[in-house]
Amino acid sequence: MTENKKPKETDAVLGGQTTPKRGAVLGGIEGLKQRLKNSNQQERVIALQQAVQYGQEGLKVVAEATFVEKLELVKADQTPPEILQQLAQDEYWLVRSGVGSNPNTPLELLQQLARDKNSDVRKKVGSNPNTSLELLQQLARDKDERVSRVAIESLVKVGSNPNLPLELLQQLARDKDERVSRVAIESLVKVGSNPNLPLELLQQLARDGNGWVHSRVAKNPNTPLELLQQLAQDEDCGVRLGVASNPNTPPEILQQLTQDEDFRVRINVGSNPNTSPEILQILARDEDGRVRSEVASNPNTSSEILRLLARDNNVRDKVASNPNTSSEILQQLARDKYFSVRWKVASNPNTPIEILQQLARDEILWVRQEVAFNPNTSPKILRKLARDEYWEVRDVANKSIKKRNLNSIFHFLPF
Repeated sequence: MTENKKPKETDAVLGGQTTPKRGAVLGGIEGLKQRLKNSNQQERVIALQQAVQYGQEGLKVVAEATFVEKLELVKADQTPPEILQQLAQDEYWLVRSGVGSNPNTPLELLQQLARDKNSDVRKKVGSNPNTSLELLQQLARDKDERVSRVAIESLVKVGSNPNLPLELLQQLARDKDERVSRVAIESLVKVGSNPNLPLELLQQLARDGNGWVHSRVAKNPNTPLELLQQLAQDEDCGVRLGVASNPNTPPEILQQLTQDEDFRVRINVGSNPNTSPEILQILARDEDGRVRSEVASNPNTSSEILRLLARDNNVRDKVASNPNTSSEILQQLARDKYFSVRWKVASNPNTPIEILQQLARDEILWVRQEVAFNPNTSPKILRKLARDEYWEVRDVANKSIKKRNLNSIFHFLPF
C-alpha cells in the first residue's frame, strides 16, 4: 500500500473494500464474497467482473448472483468473456439476450446464442456488431420473421460498406425463401434514398421488386436515365409518381409525364425543380386546378406564365407568393377581393414598398400583420402599424422594429 494510503492500480486491499482496477483482494474468494455485500451496486458488479480470477469458484459466485446483478454484468463493457460465457447459459432469457447484445461477446459465443430457443436472444445476436456475415446469413433464414428482419437489416447496413461484395446483397434479394427475399428487398429499399446505392443493385430492384420497390428506385437520385425512362412507363401510378418527383428526371421524360392520366403524376411534374418553363407552360393550362397550383408555386415558372395564372381563381394565392411574380401582377393581386390573396402579396419578400404601404391600410388585420412581418416594409409604415388598433398587428410591428433596431431613427421621421 502506498504511503498516502491511496491504493495504486496494482495494490492489494482487504475484502469488502473498493479495489483498484487491476488490484487483488486479500482473502481470496471469501474476500470477493465480502465485497458482494457492499451496498453500492456498481462495486458489486466490479467484484463480479473480477470473479474470473478465481476460476470455477468465481464463476459459481457469478451463477449465484441476483437477476439484477446479472443484467448489469451483461450490459457492462468490461465484463470478461469467461463471465459472458457463464451467463450465456443462464436460465433467464433476458440475461442471455444481454450477452447476445454485448459488443464484447466473442463470435463463438454468438454462434451458440444464434441457436437459442428464445427468439429475442437470437434477435439480439442479429444486431450485434460482432456477428459475422455467415452467421447473419444463417439468421436471415430464421423461422421467426423478427429475427430474420433484424439480421437482414444488419446485412444491409454492412452492405453500405464498399468493401462488401455486392453479390451478397443480391443473393439475399434473390433468395428462394420468398420471405427472406421480400425482407431483403424492403430493407435495401429503406436505404434506397442513399445516392451511393450501387447502380447494379438499382437495376436488380427495378427488375425484381414489386410496385412499391420500383417507386423507391424511381425516386433515387442515382437512378440512371434508361431506368427512369423504363419506370416512367410503368403501369403502377406510384412508380410514375416517383419518376415525376425525382429531381434528376430529365425534361424529355417530364414532358412525357405531362400527358399522364393521373393528376397526381402531373402535380409532381409541376412541383419538380427540374421542370423547364416550357413544360410548366403546358401544365399551366391543365384541367386540374391542383396541377396549376403547383405550377404557380414552382420557382421556375416565368413571369409570363404567372401573368396567365393570376387570372385563375384557383391559384392566384400561389401566384402572389411566387418570387418571380412581377410588381405589376403583385399590384393587381393586392386589390384582389379575397383577403387570402392579399395576405400572400403582403408576405412576398419581393413586394415593393408602395404596395406594402397600400396593404398596411387593408381592412383585414392578418394582411396588416403580414405587412409588419415583411422585411421590405419601411420604418415609417412599421411605426404606423405599431399603433394599430389590434394588438396582434402592434405586437408583430414592434418585434420587427426591435429586430431591425429602428427605434433610434424614429425621432427623425415625421408622424
